[in-house]
Amino acid sequence: MFYRETITKGSRYVAVSEGILDVYKSPYDRRTVRGDRVRVNKGRQVLSQKAGDTLAVKIQGGPRLAVDFDLVKNEDVLFDGRSIDYYEYTQEQP
Repeated sequence: MFYRETITKGSRYVAVSEGILDVYKSPYDRRTVRGDRVRVNKGRQVLSQKAGDTLAVKIQGGPRLAVDFDLVKNEDVLFDGRSIDYYEYTQEQP
């Protein structure tokens, strides 16, 4: 998987990160991300930040976003505990 993240402040790029990732996902019958992993095979990052930009760089997504934003396994990202029972998930062939 190819990953790229750009962080801007106004019209200026503060950071650009990119890389080739391996994403390992555990089966969906467990509905947990505990077995999910992300490995960076090759990566690079360019920083062009000023002293006041440090916090903005630290709060961005990162390569783990593909694992952390899995709506089936992390249902509380989008749904609250009461409404999740109204939805049914199925997995189909691509």
